[in-house]
Amino acid sequence: MILFLKAMDLMTKNGSKILVETGVARHGLNKSKSDGASTIIFGLYAKNNGAKLYSVDINSAHITECQKTINKMKCIKYLKRVENCN
Repeated sequence: MILFLKAMDLMTKNGSKILVETGVARHGLNKSKSDGASTIIFGLYAKNNGAKLYSVDINSAHITECQKTINKMKCIKYLKRVENCN
């Protein structure tokens, strides 16, 4: 958690505009305490800071599930869904 907060602080200080994440929050916020919610947090950062998040996952079901939460939080225009990266 401390490392994650430091990363967020560094992104804010540097005015990061492009974020790349490998592995989405596959359960949205449902299991965020045990499985992470980085896609949601990065999506909110992107929304609040005029940034863009590119999130990649090899499992399209995980992407679809995460997408539901992103849509509810109105972060969709800040997140680019990336699939089929063969």
